[in-house]
Amino acid sequence: MIKRSIGAQIISRAALGSVFSLLLVESAFAGEGASSDYLQGTYGDFQAAVWGDAGVYLRNDLAYYDADVGAHARGGKVSAKLDQQMWLNNLQLVWLSDTTLWGARIGSAVLVPYFANIKASGDLSTAQGTASASGDEQGIGDIYVSPLMLNWVNGEHNFTFAPALYIPTGKYDEDEALNAGRNYWALDVSGSYTWFDADAGHEFSMTTGVMFNDRNSDTDYKTGTEFHLDALAAQYLSESFGLGIVGYYYKQLDSDDGPLQGPVDASSIQAEGAGFGPAVIWNQAVGTRTLSVIGKAYFDTTSTDRFDGNLYMLSIAIDL
Repeated sequence: MIKRSIGAQIISRAALGSVFSLLLVESAFAGEGASSDYLQGTYGDFQAAVWGDAGVYLRNDLAYYDADVGAHARGGKVSAKLDQQMWLNNLQLVWLSDTTLWGARIGSAVLVPYFANIKASGDLSTAQGTASASGDEQGIGDIYVSPLMLNWVNGEHNFTFAPALYIPTGKYDEDEALNAGRNYWALDVSGSYTWFDADAGHEFSMTTGVMFNDRNSDTDYKTGTEFHLDALAAQYLSESFGLGIVGYYYKQLDSDDGPLQGPVDASSIQAEGAGFGPAVIWNQAVGTRTLSVIGKAYFDTTSTDRFDGNLYMLSIAIDL
């Protein structure tokens, strides 16, 4: 029988609070800055809806994202190219309880993202000519808080409901080329499901959610409502080792709203993206505790009005 993984028992949610793109072009792509509080790879994980014993859990995610937005034209008047590389570290603390509410166990989670380094460079062409800019940034991003999580179990089926807030705690200055924060609140209403056959070592997990974004008061720009879906299929080869395939799909349900730099209509901006890649998990006993190490890679296969690139993530989790 395969044991449940401690790393998966910790909520795998992660915040991406950074505005990647340069001020020069930050309003020219869907999701202000061509990005979002949602980042592929941070919602999908092994046993996404499986909870461990009551207690406190610690997890750290280190991610590297190398992506670009290619030549982008709107009405033949605005075109841009943007390249960015990012090192992101997420530190999250999760509390799980045996207390029940509506037949579900309750818990809560908080995550603090730290951008160790963000570098970006880009070009913008308008009727007035072409300009280039580059920049780098580091600092704490927008903190993620899920004050009340609910978890139900029915045999091999696990369900978790975990609404969360992204709090605009990251540094933001509309006159700066790069920012660690997004300068608006966001509510993510999401849930996870895991089917886990411990005898055969089979698993299927998915997390889906809808994110509602507030308006950026400094730029008067509002990112459209966002839908996201992350999934994983895995096979455990032993009690301590498993392999899987991860994938994601993202789509804005409605368009952005707000003024743009250049003759671009925000109502025509609606992002979409998808990608997949490999995943691996290894569990190791450390005294009376269990240490989990999780590796994942995501390769974007399609991106519209959104960054396109490769993301690599290494996670370490342990029960305290």
